[in-house]
Amino acid sequence: MNTVKEQLHNVIEKLSDAEANTILKLVENVHRKETLDDSLQSLRSSSIKIPNTSSQKFHYVEPASALGKSASQQLIEDRR
Repeated sequence: MNTVKEQLHNVIEKLSDAEANTILKLVENVHRKETLDDSLQSLRSSSIKIPNTSSQKFHYVEPASALGKSASQQLIEDRR
């Protein structure tokens, strides 16, 4: 009996280049997600704490207003 990899190889041989490219992208995305999940899991088990996505968001703060040129504008002029 053929192994799963042999069966997959047989199916891939019958695909067009465009279909094979689509399958390749799918496999890469699945592998990338698994690698990311493993990385996040190892981080969770370490001393680094990752906040939950449901944690409270930061509230909006109105930018401070000041007289004169902004610091970024002064830096731009300084470099010219």
